[in-house]
Amino acid sequence: MDAHVTDSTSSPFSDKLMLFHGGLSGSVALSNMGAALGQVMRHDIAAELLALIPVIGKYNNDGINMMIEHGWLEEPFTAPDRKRLSESPPRNQT
Repeated sequence: MDAHVTDSTSSPFSDKLMLFHGGLSGSVALSNMGAALGQVMRHDIAAELLALIPVIGKYNNDGINMMIEHGWLEEPFTAPDRKRLSESPPRNQT
């Protein structure tokens, strides 16, 4: 491992990777806050956590929108279109 600072002006990581890790850290933060809300006994801390959740959620949403704009986000799995399948002719099964 080389721990020295380089004189390179180009980023060693891609924008796609950095955006993914930013979104991942936001998701982990929301998950941890949810777990904390289930166990916290002080109402003032719970109120602070509840105030932060929408801020982090908006941050994550902005990241998802950027990934969609650049075509970096895969389309999630969807259910088959049963109506279209029922109208198509049957395939020969041999």
